[in-house]
This record gives sequence, structure tokens and C-alpha cells, in this order.
Amino acid sequence: MGSPPQGMGSGPKFPLLRTMMFIDGGYFEHWIENICKIPKNQYHFSNFSEVISKNAFSALRNPLLIRTYYYDGLPDPKYPEYQKTKKFHDELNRNFVNYEVKSITIDKVDGVFRQKGVDTILALDMLEKALSNQYDVAILVAGDRDHTPIVKAVKNSGKQVFGVYYEESYSKELINEFDIGYVLEKKREGALAK
Repeated sequence: MGSPPQGMGSGPKFPLLRTMMFIDGGYFEHWIENICKIPKNQYHFSNFSEVISKNAFSALRNPLLIRTYYYDGLPDPKYPEYQKTKKFHDELNRNFVNYEVKSITIDKVDGVFRQKGVDTILALDMLEKALSNQYDVAILVAGDRDHTPIVKAVKNSGKQVFGVYYEESYSKELINEFDIGYVLEKKREGALAK
């Protein structure tokens, strides 16, 4: 008896869905440090990306996580916080597979660092990669209403956008735009400490 014809087998074959994860670093770090009470340098970011892409969305039957992009502000070198943040970004790039940190220099406004411009570079990357067909599904870890226009634009390009957010901080306008949403839970994803 010969082998079955190509394309036939024991069950349905699902195409690989190329996924890319786009993380709003300020939003995600707030969840890790203030909700989960875990220092961010003790959190296993790579495990998070794998768990979310493979387990969180049942619609992703056969996901291929190409890369995780992490967007964060980097304090101007004149501030003492620069070295700590730079070290954290370097550790993400070095220690986790397929992680790429994208940062923009930020300054203090009224004594507080403001992440101005971070959302813009995230949006530009998400749209450019959608238009150049680098992924099928974008997974956006964010909850701010400011991300709503880019989610709409990426969906209009023919791609899907899945959203990851936490109950304590999200915009209804944004989560209503996601094709599928996923709520982070402290007991589940919060347990991914190193």
C-alpha cells in the first residue's frame, strides 16, 4: 500500500499563520510591576510571547511567531535612569529569542518621564510590516485608545489584529476594534517569572 496523496493525511492541515507581536512597553511594564508585583527584570518575556501566540488565541491553530517588538522610552543620557533602562533593553535583545527593542529618547515633563513618540513608532512598524506582507496576524499588547487608528488601518490592509490587555486599564474603543481580544490574568501570565 502506497503513501496517501500529498495533502491528505490523518486530519485537516492548517497553514502557518505568521504572527508578530507588538508590545507597548510602558503599558506592559505597568501590568508586570504594579498589578503582578514582579520586578520587570525578573519576568520571562520570551515565555510570555510564546504562551500568548500559541495558547491564548484558539483561532491561531498553527502560529509561527516571527518576532516580538518591544517599544519603550529611553531616558535621555543626562538622567541617571538612562543606564538602568538601557541595561534592561539590552537584556531583552540579548536574552530572548526573536525579541527586538525599539526605543525613542524621552525627557522629563514636570519631573515625570513622558513616553511621547513611542506609540508613533509602534504604529508605523505595525502598518509598514502589514503593507509589506510580513505577517498575517498582529498581536498588539496595549490598552490605550491612542492605538485605535493603527488597529483600524492594519485591519483595512487585510490583516487581523488580536489584542492583549488587562482589566485594570483599557479603552473600550480600542478593544472593540480587535478581531479577538485576550485579557491578561495575574495568576496565569503573571506567573511567568524567571
